Amino acid sequence: MENQYMTAQCRNMIVILQTFLTACELASLEDDGVLSRAEEKALQKIRASAGRFQAELEKIITQDRR
Repeated sequence: MENQYMTAQCRNMIVILQTFLTACELASLEDDGVLSRAEEKALQKIRASAGRFQAELEKIITQDRR
């Protein structure tokens, strides 16, 4: 991407996304210290969605560099 400020915002969102994933994992353990089947299933969906979003942001960042 040519606009360095938009690139910086995309990179920032990727870092925030990683923090979000960590927070979700910690939150799932907060109540009883054990991941239930339902919590693990929800985490898998969250990880998959976050991964797709991150991949799209990375494509946008690298798109104009080619």
